[in-house]
Amino acid sequence: LGGLALVLTIATWPVFRKGTPARGPAANKPAPTGRFRWNRDRVLIVVCYGVFGFGYIIPATFVPAMAKPIVSDPAVFGWSWPLFGAAAVLSTLAAGGLVGKLGNRGVWVASALVMAIGVGAPAVSTGLTAIMVSAVCVGATVGVVTLGGMQEARRVGGAHPRARMAPMTGGRTGVWGGD
Repeated sequence: LGGLALVLTIATWPVFRKGTPARGPAANKPAPTGRFRWNRDRVLIVVCYGVFGFGYIIPATFVPAMAKPIVSDPAVFGWSWPLFGAAAVLSTLAAGGLVGKLGNRGVWVASALVMAIGVGAPAVSTGLTAIMVSAVCVGATVGVVTLGGMQEARRVGGAHPRARMAPMTGGRTGVWGGD
């Protein structure tokens, strides 16, 4: 699964290297007929968001399973979830300021990199520290990537942002079983 995630990351990386396109009225201009139209940017955002669903469901599912045999004390093991939740809350609060500086795609990329650290931590070490680092990194990115993805969907969706958000959510939940 890690190899597949790497291949999918490499395949979607060029989308993020282009930077955040300019914002403004032109970005939200509807298609000439007023109807929603698929284009390259709109397809890529659905693919990237679907890949994210694959990326986060693995640690969210398997880190607790890996922690249980390593940490015999449930009181200690149980701290991974409060850390996950606290990181999710704090990162979501901080995301607004980051979007102003980095743009939606910049925050999306940064979150994906932090999530990669969290996913990789238990592969590097099997101790409690790695599990807690994983909980914090993955917890800190789940909400922020969702926020950044939906905001970017609004931007590229033009006059029909909900038409973009629906396939993104379907790609994330239907294909990978997340959310």
